[in-house]
Amino acid sequence: MRWAEATREWCARALDSRREDYLNAEGKVKVLAMGFGAYACCLACGGKVGMLQNSSHVVGQTALTPTREWRDGESFVNAAKTYGPTLDGTGERMVVHQNRSQRFERLPEDAVVVATAAGDDNEAEIWSNREGTLLAWQCSFSDGVASVLSHKVESGLDAVKSTTARVKRDIGKARDDLPNNDAGFLIGVGRCFIRGGEAPPGEDEAYLRARRHKARETLTWASKRREDIMTARAQNRTSAGAKTSGSKDPSDAAAPDRGAAAARAFTRVADAVNAEFAVATSEVCFLVNVNVVAMCDYDQIGQ
Repeated sequence: MRWAEATREWCARALDSRREDYLNAEGKVKVLAMGFGAYACCLACGGKVGMLQNSSHVVGQTALTPTREWRDGESFVNAAKTYGPTLDGTGERMVVHQNRSQRFERLPEDAVVVATAAGDDNEAEIWSNREGTLLAWQCSFSDGVASVLSHKVESGLDAVKSTTARVKRDIGKARDDLPNNDAGFLIGVGRCFIRGGEAPPGEDEAYLRARRHKARETLTWASKRREDIMTARAQNRTSAGAKTSGSKDPSDAAAPDRGAAAARAFTRVADAVNAEFAVATSEVCFLVNVNVVAMCDYDQIGQ
């Protein structure tokens, strides 16, 4: 698709060390690529991306093994100091969430693997370039999407889940009811990375937890609102169908006043149509609210 090709071309320009127009006050700009972005950067830098075997889809938690060099790097160290350590407390093992049907078939020539999947295949999960201007990973933060897929697309879905021994963190703060993985820590690493290795001033794990809670609450509200709308629409259709099929034939001699029966039938149909319009109006209002929330979040990101 044209937009995907344009994104790949932009990534190639941004990651080209010879281009002086992609410089800022501190030097080359940093590119943080996640999921689709990681695959776009892989292609842009000369690598290859392919589908998983047998058209499978990986969903569930996976353990990663970071390299010693990456763990000793400034972004990793400062993220652990500012936002709290990984679940295992050492950084030698990270638990992430997978929700993908693609993989890195071949990384670019200048790629530096910084974390691999814990297992026999040692598949590259997170990588950078030699200049240190790119950090790309294919793991996901969305447990909610995965749970929906697991329930609604179970047939034909090859869900691969790895169980990993988890060590609970004791950071002297209230227990976080978010997924028990290292998504928050990875976000912290990303925030340090795009700022040259240092954490933004005034941020800590409580800040990230509050932001993640806000995102989770927004997603939950949006999902619930959508379900309510779809349920109301289905009920209206069922009700309209039942009332129509239950109407007596005006030609039946035993039926009461035909004018009253016709009026009632017309009212029922009008109510059903009106309900459909009400549902559509509610859905538009829902979309407007979602856009407002997204706009506010993008404004904060821009700031």
